[in-house]
Amino acid sequence: MSAPRGPGELLRRLSRVAPVVRGATAGAVLSRGLATLALLAQAIFIARALGGAFTRAGLSIGADLAGLLIATLVRSLAVSGGDVFVATLARPLRRQLRRALLARRLAGSSADGVERYSLLATDGVAAIENYVATIVPSLATAVIAPILVVASLVLEDPWSALIVVVSVIVLPLFMILLGLAARDSMNERLDSQTRLAGYFGDVARGLASLRALGRSHAALDTLAEAELFYRTATLETLRVAFLSGFALELLASLATALVALVLGLRLVGGHVSLTNAFFALIVTPEVFSPLRQASAQFHASSLGVAAAGEVLEILERVEEPTGDAVLPEGGFDVDLADVVVGVTSRPGTWSEPLRGHLTPGAMLVVTGPSGVGKSTLL
Repeated sequence: MSAPRGPGELLRRLSRVAPVVRGATAGAVLSRGLATLALLAQAIFIARALGGAFTRAGLSIGADLAGLLIATLVRSLAVSGGDVFVATLARPLRRQLRRALLARRLAGSSADGVERYSLLATDGVAAIENYVATIVPSLATAVIAPILVVASLVLEDPWSALIVVVSVIVLPLFMILLGLAARDSMNERLDSQTRLAGYFGDVARGLASLRALGRSHAALDTLAEAELFYRTATLETLRVAFLSGFALELLASLATALVALVLGLRLVGGHVSLTNAFFALIVTPEVFSPLRQASAQFHASSLGVAAAGEVLEILERVEEPTGDAVLPEGGFDVDLADVVVGVTSRPGTWSEPLRGHLTPGAMLVVTGPSGVGKSTLL
């Protein structure tokens, strides 16, 4: 099974393994959509209040301030309530994934080492839970908010909407390039962490032999080299994250400044009302803000994406049969007729030949002192 190509495919595959992901995604979309509508209401009331302060001399702006207060409360409740709802639904995800990994490991058909399962069941599953609980709401905002804000700009000020749309078209190009670099660095970091965990497990199991052969210092040196490689990969990931954050902040600032410049020139020429200009200036940064937040959290969630790919690769793997023996469809009886095991080093393991009849589903208790041959009988 290939690695997930995007958040949509990742969430669909996770929902097949853990159904709670589907509810968390729906809750994130609904809550962030309501929060975006409340944000637009805030911008409308602020623009009307500011515009009215200059153009409606002597008129009260109390209704606008009351509407602003209500919109602020609705937005706060939508964001906080949605986050709590999604986090509550995502909490059982850790338990479900760990149970699935444990069941696959206990099946004994996988060739993966226990170190890989241990790493994925601890840090990997925790990173996946964090991805669903925190990153999915941010991704929902990054998709919903720009669409609704640009649609409102088209209705209020088409020229500002045109500038924002052109800037938003350029922005994903930077995000794709930087995201690919971050994905590669995080995959390299996860691989190095997996190798380090596996090597540490091998060293711990063979420590007695290494000390007996006088090779324990060499193993410690190799561990130090692996740790240095892991540290270097982590710093490379941080470098890419800071670079992408700077690029997105610069592009968003330039787009907002361009909108403000055009609005100022059009206000001087009398081609736009003061209320519409305030509205466009308020909501323009809200187009780029969720994109910047999603990009920043994307780097924090890259480990969760990489871990999800590893976990899904294990859980969705189709294990091929390792033998060609055909098991009987039903149970069968076992007859013990004068069974004797002769051990030359321990004569008289069994004092008497064993006789008996075993039926399918029956409970059998084998008792005897240590060394009498119970394991040999089984």
